[in-house]
Amino acid sequence: IHRAKNHREQLLLFLAGWLGVSAQSLRDVWIEMPDSLVPYLNRNQRTELADYVGMKAEPAVRDALGDTVRIERMTDSYLSVRLSGSSRMEIRLLDPSTLALVQTWEGPAAESRIGLFSRLWQRKPAVVVCKDVAERPETMSEEEFAELEPLMTPRLRAYRLSADGNSLSVSWSYPLLSAKEAERVSVLLKPRVLTWNGTEFR
Repeated sequence: IHRAKNHREQLLLFLAGWLGVSAQSLRDVWIEMPDSLVPYLNRNQRTELADYVGMKAEPAVRDALGDTVRIERMTDSYLSVRLSGSSRMEIRLLDPSTLALVQTWEGPAAESRIGLFSRLWQRKPAVVVCKDVAERPETMSEEEFAELEPLMTPRLRAYRLSADGNSLSVSWSYPLLSAKEAERVSVLLKPRVLTWNGTEFR
């Protein structure tokens, strides 16, 4: 009897914890985000930003570096934050137990980093399966392709989470090329849209 009682108590504690995590809103996830992910924006400031959204006021604060941090969009499952003039962050709730975080730096070429976490901010493996091979368009000569392909290195990868679904857009930028050169090589490696399948973006 004693063992059965302990089992019931453990089950109730598990269900209470699970329900608590499941009930977490994106607002709660944002506020409880570890300070280490954005060291110059503390919990009080994140709370203030979320409160401004709820009050339909201008959702902007000054961080410890003096930059203006602004929530650009916040829904039940998506958050977009402009951290500074050259960096931004997106959070997307992919399923009841997984969220995606994308941080992007835009100076001058855009480069992103993606991480997957539980709703309690425990890190999970982040797998992005994306073809990253130049392809020659039918309208391009082999000579021109041979001229342009070497220009594509180095290249940086930029991510954007969808606000409306569990997809991830992937694009590339070329930090050493002029705008004209970057436009010429862009046809060799076009942006792609990947879909979350429960374990990875593919």
